[in-house]
Amino acid sequence: MDSTESVSCTYRSPDTLLYTVRISRPRLVVFSEIVYPPDWQAEIDGQPTSIIPANFVLRSVVVPPGEHTVRFICRSQIHEKAKVLSLAGSLAAWALLLGVGVFELWRRKRV
Repeated sequence: MDSTESVSCTYRSPDTLLYTVRISRPRLVVFSEIVYPPDWQAEIDGQPTSIIPANFVLRSVVVPPGEHTVRFICRSQIHEKAKVLSLAGSLAAWALLLGVGVFELWRRKRV
């Protein structure tokens, strides 16, 4: 690797990782995240690419020369269901809190 080549993480969330990769020739780039097939998928500049397990644990992709955006996306049915359940639970908790507050105000006005 020469001094002009770089890999930097530009965005990170629980289900998306975005990297900017600048390299002078085709390389196998190893990322320090654990590979979880088949839920995680990879794209280079919006085009799907294969994730290659590196050392049986980490994920890697073959990146062509130049500057590219590598994106890892988690597309899991369990993950999507968990998002919906989490939102439903949060809304229920806020509704319960609001209901208790309204009930307390109503009770104090009656006394």
